[in-house]
Amino acid sequence: MVMAVTGNEATTHNFETVAQANKLNAKRSDALKLPAPNISKALDDCAWPKDPCGKPICAVCARAYRIQIFEQVRDIAETLEGKAEIATVYLGAIEAGSLVKVKIASAHKKLRRRLNASGFGSAILIGGTEVAWIQDSGHWALHVHLLALDVPNGAWDQLAASLKKNAPPFPVERQDLEDPGEQLSYLTKFFTFHRPGKGNAAGHARAMPLPQKRLFELARWWDEYRFQDFALLYNARRVHGQILVRNDDGTRRSRK
Repeated sequence: MVMAVTGNEATTHNFETVAQANKLNAKRSDALKLPAPNISKALDDCAWPKDPCGKPICAVCARAYRIQIFEQVRDIAETLEGKAEIATVYLGAIEAGSLVKVKIASAHKKLRRRLNASGFGSAILIGGTEVAWIQDSGHWALHVHLLALDVPNGAWDQLAASLKKNAPPFPVERQDLEDPGEQLSYLTKFFTFHRPGKGNAAGHARAMPLPQKRLFELARWWDEYRFQDFALLYNARRVHGQILVRNDDGTRRSRK
């Protein structure tokens, strides 16, 4: 279930408006009418917040979920002491047409094993799972965006070394948490665009809608999951929709 979220200006300015999300839904519904009429109808019938469809393809429900997670993660970052970083970890390349074979739980299990073997110990990692369509090479890039707290020295290097095979030059990218509003709102995304072409001065190519075949592939894959299935939690867990983190003195609820 996706909770109704209105939020205050300090939170929602980092996200699209409900009106903008509804426009996205209309475009997605039109594009999916022929290849996925059941998903298209679910978008048309979504009555958020009273009767949300709860589908990751739904921009309105995704917005509500993302704000809910953002507020919890922001409070965790503000409450807990220690070094805070944002990291993107590459998990693998998936050929076009093969996305349906990817099992999120299996990908998370493999990553947790690597984290344990790389010495992450009591570090806390919270984030979301995403795939990005890479037009030039014709594959999906499976990755996670993470808030990382108190990662031991050397652990990131060990993790990167374990991911080197069949990975891009930088399988792990990191930056300090300096702008929580911007950086933490980026952890969980359900976007239906890609960035072909050359990057601009800021390093980003222009965002373009996914080709219809790739949109259908992504929508079909998303439709197998609930929002919470995309969350990656390490030394943290979810209880009744609330993220709890484990500290040396036991489990503590994130501050609200």
